[in-house]
Amino acid sequence: MNLKLFRFYLKSGSLNFKQNFPWHSIGLEEKKKIIIAYEPIWAIGTGVTASSAQAQEMHKVLRDHLASKYGQTVADEISILYG
Repeated sequence: MNLKLFRFYLKSGSLNFKQNFPWHSIGLEEKKKIIIAYEPIWAIGTGVTASSAQAQEMHKVLRDHLASKYGQTVADEISILYG
């Protein structure tokens, strides 16, 4: 799998990709290699960072969304990084 960057945004509890991510065309083992890295828009360039509780809350939102769309196995295996 080639390394690609896909931007996404979270609005009103709904995760949306700005580009179409080809979830349907990759297998479970490839999905497990995906890394989601994010930073709150209010933190970009401000020197302010999210609290531990805020980061954990966002991780839960992302995992819950992934689980609802692609199953708990995929959600549990994908790495989510803040920063």
